[in-house]
Amino acid sequence: MTLCAHCGKKNAPEAFHCADCGKVLRTEMYFGLFVGRYSDQLLAQHLLQTRTRGRPSYRAFLLRNWKSYLFLVGTYGLALVLFGIARFWIPFAFLAGYIIAIFYRDFQHISVHRKVWPFNAKVTDWNRVEELAKDTTSVKNPD
Repeated sequence: MTLCAHCGKKNAPEAFHCADCGKVLRTEMYFGLFVGRYSDQLLAQHLLQTRTRGRPSYRAFLLRNWKSYLFLVGTYGLALVLFGIARFWIPFAFLAGYIIAIFYRDFQHISVHRKVWPFNAKVTDWNRVEELAKDTTSVKNPD
């Protein structure tokens, strides 16, 4: 059972939101077949690291997501090789374009974060972020 930090009610372990008050119980992000469970604490630590660096960086993004990119390149790369060997050029071209589009999308996502970072840094409650980065079990949801 998962306890809601806001209302104290018990929820099913797989629940994302509290059944009574609707508050978020956990945050998860999915990358292909790899499931990365990101707690509020880990996300707050990433935010503090970004503040220390000055703004989001492409390198940090790639280092945080290297497993998903390795899986992507490995599986789709193998499929590209097989399509090339079999001379299936239309699926080869489609898959190559798809891979390029995935990387383009991700780098555009980071580019947008880099552009809006000065505003985000001004409006973020850094004391709250530091609390979350230290220990999520002792931090209650606001409201």
